[in-house]
Amino acid sequence: MEDFSTLLEGDPVAGPFLRPELRRVAPLLATERYTARFRGAAASRPADYVAYHYTLLPAAA
Repeated sequence: MEDFSTLLEGDPVAGPFLRPELRRVAPLLATERYTARFRGAAASRPADYVAYHYTLLPAAA
């Protein structure tokens, strides 16, 4: 997902939800596998990218 955060910074839907503290330097292998399923959706549907981060934030806090 970090790959798409740079692409979506200017998006009116996803942009406001992008925060530097959500970006990881080196993702775990499990994270890469999990996020691979979302790459197509993030590229074509920014709202899905926001929904992913919205559901992730409460668990990470």
